[in-house]
Amino acid sequence: MPDAAGAPALTEAAAASAPPAPRTRPARPRALLVTGLVGLTLFVAFGLTVLQDVDAPLTQPLDDAWRRLVGASALEQVSWVVPMAFQHLGELPGAVLRFSPLFSVDHGSFPSGHAVSAGILLVAVAAVLPPSKRLAWWIVGGLIALGMVWQRTLINAHWFSDAVFGVIGGASATLVLWWAFSTLLAKDYGKPLFRRRIPSPAHEGAS
Repeated sequence: MPDAAGAPALTEAAAASAPPAPRTRPARPRALLVTGLVGLTLFVAFGLTVLQDVDAPLTQPLDDAWRRLVGASALEQVSWVVPMAFQHLGELPGAVLRFSPLFSVDHGSFPSGHAVSAGILLVAVAAVLPPSKRLAWWIVGGLIALGMVWQRTLINAHWFSDAVFGVIGGASATLVLWWAFSTLLAKDYGKPLFRRRIPSPAHEGAS
């Protein structure tokens, strides 16, 4: 019978020779996939609703009321800095060289490309941020999305429903992508954005 002093050594040796435990991959957050698919379903369903009756879709009374409340009636009302900031935010840098005029609206304006871009931006930035830093961005990004809906309807470029469902469509598609790449993103949380170059010992001696 081995003495008590040799028992810890035998236990350590057995642990060292045991095969390593298999790595478990972190599970993708199912809520991202479910929310994204629900949003995309709503987006597609609304598009089909518009196609059924282009002249008077289900949301037309709401769209008309919102346009009367928010829509500008003169070019001078939309050429100040805040609406134009949202105008440029939704387009490629440098693509806009002048102020946009008022647009005539019809249901060919579904969805709003600017609103889709705002929805993508809202979710994409949140996806690359660590969870502890997302709350501030959700607030800022939410205000950007709301501001984009306001700006697109202010200049009469889109109906209210075009802009709202544009945000939903962009955000929902990005949620699905976030779910697909969530395990890869999780590996980068906490890492510095830029790697510092560490000087070699030869360079240190030379200095």
